[in-house]
Amino acid sequence: MVGHENGITLSQPLGDTNVLIKAPGAGGVRIENQTGILTDWRGYAVMPYATVYRYNRIALDTNTMGNSIDVEKKY
Repeated sequence: MVGHENGITLSQPLGDTNVLIKAPGAGGVRIENQTGILTDWRGYAVMPYATVYRYNRIALDTNTMGNSIDVEKKY
């Protein structure tokens, strides 16, 4: 469980380094390459066991998004 500015997000067991994913309006979307991790109804998810001091690629699985979800690419 992770607390943040907009409430609490339930998660799998946490590791030493974790990532809070914020995707407003994208509820129920899977996170690529992460078994069993979905965004909650607000669009939040927690990815446990991120690699420290390394690039961690995190992406939403667009195949699990509804037709009403728009995605903006940010760099």
